[in-house]
Amino acid sequence: MREIKFKAWEPLNERMVDCDIISNNEGYEDWQDFEDGISKKIIMQFTGLLDKNGKEIYEGDIVKVPENYCGDTRYIETIGIVVWCEAEFVLKCETGIEWGWNQLEVIGNIYENKELIK
Repeated sequence: MREIKFKAWEPLNERMVDCDIISNNEGYEDWQDFEDGISKKIIMQFTGLLDKNGKEIYEGDIVKVPENYCGDTRYIETIGIVVWCEAEFVLKCETGIEWGWNQLEVIGNIYENKELIK
């Protein structure tokens, strides 16, 4: 059984923060009281998987996908985004080939490293 863990992006202050999860009928939310009011955070769930360096992979992470071959077709190194889709975590990238999660390398996330996404 995988460990259920989360991290959160706080858009108001543009930083990654720890989060206390509140579960409701529509999913997970995290709210934090600040002197200036209430700030909503964007929750990113741990996939339960590790990249090739042993780093935890979270929803919203940007990963480097290595050069790979499928039959005679060569796929060049590219990047992908970890997303939740139809009850599972998947890698969204330009090629349709599947890689082992332990072949990938986390290089950032969609909130702190927008420059990595084209």
